[in-house]
Amino acid sequence: MAASRRAKSLGVEAKGVRMPRCNRKGGFEPIQCDNEIVSTCWCVDEAGFERAGTRAPAAALVNCTAQLESALKKS
Repeated sequence: MAASRRAKSLGVEAKGVRMPRCNRKGGFEPIQCDNEIVSTCWCVDEAGFERAGTRAPAAALVNCTAQLESALKKS
C-alpha cells in the first residue's frame, strides 16, 4: 500500500505502476517486489537493475547476499 500512496502523491495512477523501495539514503533496497501483499521478489544492484536468477515467489526466499557472493566468486 505504501507504493500506492507514493504514486498518488506523485500524481501517478498507481494501477500497473510499481514504485521501487528505497532506503533512507535514497538508494534502492536490495530486495524489490511486485507488490506488498502477494508478490514475486528479486535482488537489484545499486542502480536498481534486477540481478539475474534471483526471482522468487516471496521476499523471504530471496537471498541477495548469497547471490552476490556467488557472482563475485565467478568473476
